[in-house]
Amino acid sequence: MYALEVSHEYAASPSELFAAFEAGSLFIARGAMPSSLVMDLREGGGFSFDRGSHGRATGVFTRVVPNEIIEFVWAGMTAVLRFEPVDKGARLVLTHSEIPTAELRDAYADGWRVGLEHLVLPPLFMEEKAATGDEAEVLSSFLAFQRAVVVGKLRGLSEDDARRRIVPSDTTPIGLVRHLAFVEREWFGGYLGERAPHGIPAEKGDGWDVPPEATVASVIADYQAACAESDAIARGVPLAHHVAHPRLGRVSLRWIYVHMIDETARHAGHLDILRELIDGVTGVDPPP
Repeated sequence: MYALEVSHEYAASPSELFAAFEAGSLFIARGAMPSSLVMDLREGGGFSFDRGSHGRATGVFTRVVPNEIIEFVWAGMTAVLRFEPVDKGARLVLTHSEIPTAELRDAYADGWRVGLEHLVLPPLFMEEKAATGDEAEVLSSFLAFQRAVVVGKLRGLSEDDARRRIVPSDTTPIGLVRHLAFVEREWFGGYLGERAPHGIPAEKGDGWDVPPEATVASVIADYQAACAESDAIARGVPLAHHVAHPRLGRVSLRWIYVHMIDETARHAGHLDILRELIDGVTGVDPPP
């Protein structure tokens, strides 16, 4: 039997490296198809993933110490990951033992080295996890990511800052999110769900006007409820399914998804700029 050890240092903490592994980053860097990856990271929990022409890999986690050690076994072999703090971040040390041949040891050594070098930090975002998914999964994942960005940009603002108008138009952070809730209900509830009129209550200004009683928390909750309702309406509907539209004649669910990704991303970009101008916050929240 043979063994090997490879390591790599990162400008990240041990907890960030552990989270990256928990999100499947190392397996993906080694060739796993993201949408096929199933992981239950606990002692006794299993993992499996598809490697295309290399077939499906399955194994079991035999030791898990959060942010410190992960041990797993598969195909009669054992790998141990150690997450070690260093001056400028952390080192991930991988020991692979019980390898049956020297040739396989050398192949694994090259593969693990490349995997460590291409480890994705921070953990994969939801649309990245769908990198090998089918069309419906890719479309819904990209929309889900943009929705999460929108929520993250409004969350954390004070009530006054959420209503600040810092551009010539009436655009405000809270108004943008209210508008996006309106649009979710219009396209998924109104058109796809065929709820008249347009499946939504009468709303002055397409949701841009913000009533005095609205709060950051209530607007986020309403937007998330609208998104959950959209997902429920679209679930199981073929992408080619089409419904009536007053201007376009007919629109497919595929077109609605692309339109909503476009609409949501456009306003997420507006929120990016407004948030930076208000309090200097940039970037996006970690994936859920």
